[in-house]
Amino acid sequence: SAQITERSFGVPDGVNNGQFGIGIVVDFFGLSSKYSGFPVEFAYPTVTAVVPANIGLVKGGKNTDEARKFISYSLSREGQALLLDPKISRLPILPAESLGGKVPADYPKIFEIAKRAKVHFDSELSQSRYYLVSSLFDQTVTFRHKELQAATKAIHDAEAALAKKPNAEGKALVRQARDLAFAPIVNESLVRDPKFLETFNQNKRDAAVNKQVTGLEDSWNKKSRENYERARELAQKAAGMAR
Repeated sequence: SAQITERSFGVPDGVNNGQFGIGIVVDFFGLSSKYSGFPVEFAYPTVTAVVPANIGLVKGGKNTDEARKFISYSLSREGQALLLDPKISRLPILPAESLGGKVPADYPKIFEIAKRAKVHFDSELSQSRYYLVSSLFDQTVTFRHKELQAATKAIHDAEAALAKKPNAEGKALVRQARDLAFAPIVNESLVRDPKFLETFNQNKRDAAVNKQVTGLEDSWNKKSRENYERARELAQKAAGMAR
């Protein structure tokens, strides 16, 4: 069964020590484990996105000369080569051939991966929805993980049973169960509403804002529980039709 860790580094740690057989991680977590000597491998999924890290000069900063030197060093051959340290294992922006043979032969070729990336990451869209997505994830996944697991297992069990003994009505019930369990609670039109997004970007110490956000979160938590429980019931009913 799937497990959610409290921190992102809990995933590679769990794979490294054998607690998990597989984990979804940012590439440098997997690469760091591999090149630090752990008996693990890392692979990019078929559908992936490439999100470059950024470095910039703070406008009005007090140490602009030192900052410019640091940026120049970070982008130099010497600075980029530091990214290949096993404990870091980031992907240099400079071509491998410019780093004097320091790049391992099996190191990911990021420019090739970027060309076949099927997901376009919109940083501005991500920023505008960051707090909303975090809140939704907590209410529908983190806090309802047990119910989501039960619904997912029931759906998979029903699909396996129906594959052996097809039943049209059972198949329709599984589709309903999937919609309930996996469709987002907040629809696309709502997340495109600037006023709605602004609610989650405001200071939650403000009593009125906190009350509004808490009310939405409570409703999502309740709705997700109801959806998961109903999805489990429908999937179990569908599985019964294949017996």
